[in-house]
Amino acid sequence: MTLETRHLPLPDRADDPGWLDYQRLLDLFNHELLDGPGWDSSPESALELSRRSVREWRQARFLAYLDDEAVGFGVLRINIRDDPEAGNLMVYVAPDHRGAGIGRLLAGRLEQAVRAEGLSRLNVWLEMPLPTAELLLPTTGVGAVPADNPGVRMAQAYGFA
Repeated sequence: MTLETRHLPLPDRADDPGWLDYQRLLDLFNHELLDGPGWDSSPESALELSRRSVREWRQARFLAYLDDEAVGFGVLRINIRDDPEAGNLMVYVAPDHRGAGIGRLLAGRLEQAVRAEGLSRLNVWLEMPLPTAELLLPTTGVGAVPADNPGVRMAQAYGFA
């Protein structure tokens, strides 16, 4: 089995194979989060929205492929207008492929991108269903996350609190 990451620049066309893979994984993430298709969007509308955002956001997208099947993505977003020294990170791995090192592979690729950008701060947003298990409370005192969530465990492994 071959596991690799590929950079996904903003494509010229919505039917770009990498873009379609990315959109499929975004829909999978949203279905998992919302238990349904509430945030689904077409590849065309997602591409148009991404094109409109380039004046405000710089993004680096990476896809993880296992034997040519897209199984995860990582995204670095930088608000170049309001906070150009900070990055927002997101890593997602399809449920059937978790625990195989794919998230760490994507995190490593994002780490390279962060270093290349010279960022001084990072934020990680973990979007997940409402917690029902043991909760971790953030240092800000606002919100809570489930201690056993794979995204929470991965963020903690990288030193995020």
